[in-house]
Amino acid sequence: MSYRLIADSLRDQIESGSFVAGQYLPTERELQSDFGVSRTTIRRALSALVESGYCENIPNRGVTVIKRLGSGLPTVAFVDGSSMVLRALYRFMSTSLLEKGVQLVHIDSEVLGTEASLQFVLDKHFQGIFIWPFDGFIDSEFVTKALAEIPTVVLDHKLRGVESDLVTFDYFEMARQAVSHLAEQGCKQIGVTGMLDMLETTHQRFAGYMNAMFDHSLTMYPRDFAFCYTSEAPAADYSQLRTILEGPNRPDGIFVMQDEFLPGAVQVAVELGLRIPEDIQFCTIGDDKSVSIGDHLIPAIHCDWLDLANQAQALLTQRMENRKAPHSTHFASFDLVTHKGQRNTIARSTLSPFLQVQEFRFVQSEIPSSGSSYWK
Repeated sequence: MSYRLIADSLRDQIESGSFVAGQYLPTERELQSDFGVSRTTIRRALSALVESGYCENIPNRGVTVIKRLGSGLPTVAFVDGSSMVLRALYRFMSTSLLEKGVQLVHIDSEVLGTEASLQFVLDKHFQGIFIWPFDGFIDSEFVTKALAEIPTVVLDHKLRGVESDLVTFDYFEMARQAVSHLAEQGCKQIGVTGMLDMLETTHQRFAGYMNAMFDHSLTMYPRDFAFCYTSEAPAADYSQLRTILEGPNRPDGIFVMQDEFLPGAVQVAVELGLRIPEDIQFCTIGDDKSVSIGDHLIPAIHCDWLDLANQAQALLTQRMENRKAPHSTHFASFDLVTHKGQRNTIARSTLSPFLQVQEFRFVQSEIPSSGSSYWK
């Protein structure tokens, strides 16, 4: 039996009242015996309950129930995947809404899929829903009918073919500012890497890159398009980026469209003996990966997740009060961060209590040709 099925079974027992708020779940040993699985599987199931907001892990004591759907509080669903940013966003919004007498319940759409997640929300009579879509291609007819039955705010990117309220970032402008920064730092040939997929927000990033190149009268070369990932690929592949950085006409700047690919891209440059920022510069969009080479922080566009969360909550409240109002799109704020002091100042006013930034520190060899480096 998989950990997801075990988590679902325990979640059903919480919802039915078999376990109530404040009660400890059976011990890991007892659950192992009940379900006939390994301790690792049980721990993954319990972690899923904690992450979804049903339970809390009390060190040296056990896992206790903190809420269930039958608690009498208005219930709103948070339908998303399981990235670090989304977990932090959920924890912040859950805490904020609970203070207002509303409980937020996490539903993993990567497990259920968008349509099944929406059906679950309808079957359980939730009062509202936030959804961060992970399916690029959906049953738009079904989703449109489902959203007509429940107040909904979509986060980050649209549901394809469906009209809805949306809170997102202006990814076109974010990309334009990131690439403009590279140009203003003296870069004359700027390449691009990261993920390329069918999402509109991805295309907006690439369009912003192109717009900045035109604004600064810089020539784009197709050979400098070194995308390293797409949907469902097993892992990022930086071989094309390595090829162009090894070539005689290598770019002197790289725009990384998503920060999750920044450490790998920088690693390639450092392994090739390129000095950063003397030989090549980078800039990216995102703030859950912080990359530095010595004292040099790779510039990045930081998303104001707190602003996105607050706007989403306000918009859902408005939708609950007026179901017939026209749909609207709202943009959260962002900042270009170019040095560590600026990053620390911004972090104090965002999701820092909930979001653990991954830091990558590179060390370059004093002899560039050696390509020696490490990051952690």
